[in-house]
Amino acid sequence: MANQFIRKAGLLIGDDATAIDVSNLQFSFRIKQAEVGVPQTASIRVYNLSDQTFQKIREYTRVQLSAGYQQGAYGVIFNGEIIQTKAGRENAVDSYVDLIAAEGYESHQKPINITLANGGTVLDVAKAAAAAMGRKLNVYTTETPPQLPRGTAQYGMARRALTDAATKMKAVWYYSNDGIDLVSVENPKAGEATVINGDTGMIGWPEQTQDGIRVRCLLNPNLTIGATIKLDNASVQAATFSTAYSAAVANSNIPRADADGLYRMYVIEHSGNTRGADWYSDIICLSLDPTTRGLSGIFQRYLF
Repeated sequence: MANQFIRKAGLLIGDDATAIDVSNLQFSFRIKQAEVGVPQTASIRVYNLSDQTFQKIREYTRVQLSAGYQQGAYGVIFNGEIIQTKAGRENAVDSYVDLIAAEGYESHQKPINITLANGGTVLDVAKAAAAAMGRKLNVYTTETPPQLPRGTAQYGMARRALTDAATKMKAVWYYSNDGIDLVSVENPKAGEATVINGDTGMIGWPEQTQDGIRVRCLLNPNLTIGATIKLDNASVQAATFSTAYSAAVANSNIPRADADGLYRMYVIEHSGNTRGADWYSDIICLSLDPTTRGLSGIFQRYLF
């Protein structure tokens, strides 16, 4: 990714019509996104707000954060609900306001109570659950959904109905902007793999871990969970095996490199400070080849 030198960030607090733009103030952030069915989270710290502005933003319920570069990639990396707003001081000079937010927080609490007629499919259940959660279902799987054996009544938490339907479709789901993405476990989202190396902003060296391959790069707003990146396998640092007898099985199941250097992103954490050093994207990814994934702590969530 070219033009990664002049940073750009935007922070809007509030609804679209009445949002307060605090982009010119110093702020730091940590955005956590994972390919699991839980709300995506954000911790944002804004420095030296006036008391009047602080009192006003306490009334708002949403926050939108954009980040990237003035002459390069730039886009929204978080748009979610404010869960908590609190003020504090770092020192005698600098005050701050912390925003704790989550994308999908309200949707996660929604119930479902519907009846589907005979002849439907598991995908119909997934769509109904997403609708009950107030979201559109974006389907990224080409597998034929199983037919329902009979009409079915769905009641309880909508997220549980969606998880059950996704499991039957060999898929996973997660919150994405204002929708819900349903992605095949075996196949990532379609599209060209993002190349991550020293020329495109990679920081340090990718590392093999029990969860998968960890890699850090300069903040890239175009990275999306469920999509693919390409790494040079020669740059991947091998994990350090434990010599304990009890660790033999764990050592043998550490996820391995993909023969083609292609990996699916399961976790992305964006962190930055508009007037500090941090401006990174940290990724945990697994090989596209299921025989080399090992028993990743992440991937096990989809199998068991």
